[in-house]
Amino acid sequence: MRKFIALAFIPVLILHLLFLALWIFDKTTATLPETLTDVLFVPIYLISINYIFKRKINGKLLGINFFIILIASILGDFLHYLNWGLTTGYLTKPDSGTLTLIRSIIVINIITILVANLVLQRILLKREKSKVNLE
Repeated sequence: MRKFIALAFIPVLILHLLFLALWIFDKTTATLPETLTDVLFVPIYLISINYIFKRKINGKLLGINFFIILIASILGDFLHYLNWGLTTGYLTKPDSGTLTLIRSIIVINIITILVANLVLQRILLKREKSKVNLE
């Protein structure tokens, strides 16, 4: 379980530290790549490691893993906002567009992870049934 937690959180933290450097260097081009990373790369990565771990443990810890990847994803979204706020000076007074964007990213990630987790659960249940039928 510790390995799963480390694989879920450490890459998210490293990615957003790298994006902080990009924000410091150039505020105008940082938001699009970080948003795409938050919406595409991070959920796909988290779902992939979740699938690998679930296959190894035959689908056990399904709920715990789901919440871990959900928290890791939302942490990434928060770090995105933090990067923006620290480099623009608007951390405590964000504009409505930024708040809408961050909320949208969080909702998209929650839906993506929820749907992917349900699909993953179905795949693992089918595999278990096929193993039982073969024996």
